Amino acid sequence: MFRATLTVAAILSTLVTPASATWLTNKTSSDFEDILQYSAITANANFTHFFGVRCNGQGIEIVFVTPDKSFETADSLETVNSTDPKIRIRIDKGNVHSLDAKISNTDKGARAIAETDLEFLNQIKGAKSSISVVLTILDQNFHETRLRIQIK
Repeated sequence: MFRATLTVAAILSTLVTPASATWLTNKTSSDFEDILQYSAITANANFTHFFGVRCNGQGIEIVFVTPDKSFETADSLETVNSTDPKIRIRIDKGNVHSLDAKISNTDKGARAIAETDLEFLNQIKGAKSSISVVLTILDQNFHETRLRIQIK
């Protein structure tokens, strides 16, 4: 698992190359456990929607944060999560990847988190023009966002 974490860390650190200058990366450690977390995040032009990837040695996660405040109660979170929400992602003009998500709250709005793998992380890294993201609940799309990739 340590080797996989280092591989993910190396991939995340390359997201800030000139081909994708809008990514911010971070490495944090726990004060209580021997765990490192690597993350990379980007935002749409208005900074209302955030898309990121993180790895803590236990797995790789996609994170999508929207300004949606619809799920502020425990009951509404339980209800929406029982509908099997998805984060759907299209890299450039490629196929749509649908990932099972769990929705929670942040001070910015709704946060959807989905597990992914190293292969898909490499596809994100290889984006040439855009990454489109949408939250799908009961076959309806919410918060469709296109994140432009800056080629320099």
